[in-house]
Amino acid sequence: MRLLWAWMHKPTFYPLVALLIGGPTLTWLAWRTPGRHRTAIVCAWCIFTIILTSVFGERTWVMLRVLWWRINQ
Repeated sequence: MRLLWAWMHKPTFYPLVALLIGGPTLTWLAWRTPGRHRTAIVCAWCIFTIILTSVFGERTWVMLRVLWWRINQ
Protein backbone atom coordinates (compact mmCIF):
# COMPACT_ATOMS: atom_id res chain seq x y z
CA MET A 1 0.00 0.00 0.00
CA ARG A 2 2.78 2.42 0.92
CA LEU A 3 4.68 1.66 -2.26
CA LEU A 4 1.58 2.34 -4.30
CA TRP A 5 1.11 5.68 -2.54
CA ALA A 6 4.77 6.56 -3.09
CA TRP A 7 4.60 5.59 -6.76
CA MET A 8 1.60 7.87 -7.26
CA HIS A 9 3.38 10.80 -5.54
CA LYS A 10 6.79 10.52 -7.20
CA PRO A 11 7.25 14.27 -7.76
CA THR A 12 7.21 14.86 -4.00
CA PHE A 13 10.41 12.84 -3.71
CA TYR A 14 12.51 15.33 -5.65
CA PRO A 15 12.37 18.16 -3.06
CA LEU A 16 13.06 15.65 -0.29
CA VAL A 17 16.09 14.20 -2.07
CA ALA A 18 17.35 17.71 -2.89
CA LEU A 19 16.99 18.64 0.76
CA LEU A 20 18.72 15.48 1.95
CA ILE A 21 21.69 16.14 -0.35
CA GLY A 22 21.81 19.92 -0.59
CA GLY A 23 20.75 20.88 2.92
CA PRO A 24 23.59 19.29 4.89
CA THR A 25 26.15 20.24 2.23
CA LEU A 26 25.16 23.90 2.19
CA THR A 27 24.90 23.94 5.98
CA TRP A 28 28.41 22.52 6.27
CA LEU A 29 29.77 25.15 3.87
CA ALA A 30 28.00 27.96 5.75
CA TRP A 31 29.18 26.59 9.10
CA ARG A 32 32.82 26.76 7.98
CA THR A 33 32.48 30.48 7.26
CA PRO A 34 33.21 32.48 10.41
CA GLY A 35 30.52 34.84 11.64
CA ARG A 36 27.41 35.25 13.74
CA HIS A 37 25.17 33.46 11.24
CA ARG A 38 25.75 30.09 12.92
CA THR A 39 22.97 30.74 15.43
CA ALA A 40 20.61 31.47 12.55
CA ILE A 41 21.58 28.19 10.87
CA VAL A 42 20.81 26.17 14.01
CA CYS A 43 17.52 28.02 14.57
CA ALA A 44 16.48 27.53 10.93
CA TRP A 45 17.11 23.76 11.06
CA CYS A 46 15.23 23.45 14.37
CA ILE A 47 12.22 25.38 13.09
CA PHE A 48 12.26 23.44 9.81
CA THR A 49 12.31 20.12 11.66
CA ILE A 50 9.43 21.14 13.93
CA ILE A 51 7.30 22.28 11.00
CA LEU A 52 8.14 19.22 8.91
CA THR A 53 7.25 16.74 11.63
CA SER A 54 4.13 18.55 12.82
CA VAL A 55 2.60 19.26 9.40
CA PHE A 56 3.92 16.47 7.16
CA GLY A 57 5.11 13.92 9.73
CA GLU A 58 3.51 10.72 8.43
CA ARG A 59 4.09 11.59 4.77
CA THR A 60 7.76 12.37 5.45
CA TRP A 61 8.33 9.09 7.29
CA VAL A 62 6.67 7.10 4.50
CA MET A 63 8.84 8.79 1.87
CA LEU A 64 11.99 8.19 3.92
CA ARG A 65 11.09 4.51 4.40
CA VAL A 66 10.44 4.08 0.70
CA LEU A 67 13.75 5.78 -0.18
CA TRP A 68 15.55 3.58 2.36
CA TRP A 69 13.86 0.48 0.91
CA ARG A 70 14.80 1.56 -2.63
CA ILE A 71 18.45 2.15 -1.70
CA ASN A 72 18.76 -1.21 0.08
CA GLN A 73 17.00 -3.18 -2.65
